[in-house]
Amino acid sequence: MARSLTLSSFEAEDHVLFAIVMDDGTQLASDLSSQVGSRLFSLSAIAKPLQGEGLTSSIEVLLEAAIAAQRAVLVNAASERNGVFFEQELEKLDHWGEDRRSSLKMNLKDLDTEIKELKKQARAAANLPEKLKLEKLRKKHESERDQAWRDYDQAAKEIELAKDRLI
Repeated sequence: MARSLTLSSFEAEDHVLFAIVMDDGTQLASDLSSQVGSRLFSLSAIAKPLQGEGLTSSIEVLLEAAIAAQRAVLVNAASERNGVFFEQELEKLDHWGEDRRSSLKMNLKDLDTEIKELKKQARAAANLPEKLKLEKLRKKHESERDQAWRDYDQAAKEIELAKDRLI
C-alpha cells in the first residue's frame, strides 16, 4: 500500500508512505517498506486486480496502521525541525531588535551630550547674538532628540510586530 503525505509548514514537504505485507502475513519494517516500495514503483509493471481473497480486513488494518505510524514519525520530525527553525528565527529577531535599540540609544545619548554642551556654551557666550544662535541650535537638537525618542518607540513596536508575525 502506498499513500502520499504533504506537510505544509515553513516549507512544503511531499512524502510517499509505503506499507508492505508479505503473502504469509508478515509485515516489513517501515524503513525496509520504504526502500522496497520505492524500488517496486521504479519497475515497469502493469496493475491488475487482486486474485482470490484480495485484501482481507486484517491485512488492510495492518497496512493502515503501518502508514499511520510512518505519518506520525514524519509529522513529529517536521514539528521538531519547525521548532528549531522557530527558535533560530526568534533569536535572530531578538538580536536584530537589540542592535536596533542599541543604535537608537547611542543616537539619543549623543544628542543629549550635544544639548548639554550647547547649554554650557550658551551660558558662557559673551554677547546676545551668540547666545541666541546657540539657543536656536540647542532647540534644533532637542527637536531631533524628541524625534529620536519617537523613532525608538516606533522601532520597539516594529520589533514586537515582527515577533507577533513569526508567532
